[in-house]
Amino acid sequence: MSSQWNIHMPRLRLVADVINHYEDLTLHTELACQVNQCEQYWKSLLQRLVSVVKLIAKRGLSFRDDENVGLPRKFFQKNVQNFI
Repeated sequence: MSSQWNIHMPRLRLVADVINHYEDLTLHTELACQVNQCEQYWKSLLQRLVSVVKLIAKRGLSFRDDENVGLPRKFFQKNVQNFI
């Protein structure tokens, strides 16, 4: 009986190798999808950020208020300048 197993062992090893390769390929595909999703997220975030900066620059708005750096913003004063 053991001689029959010896005949089929190379074929069983081949099947095991194919199964392991398939599992590795599946894992690689899943990781590639996760990396792609993460990459798309950061690209869209950067595009939104650049769009906001372009909009602020196009309208001539200030990026900060030089007079009140570090102080709470007082929105309802008469001399409040236009900034974000």
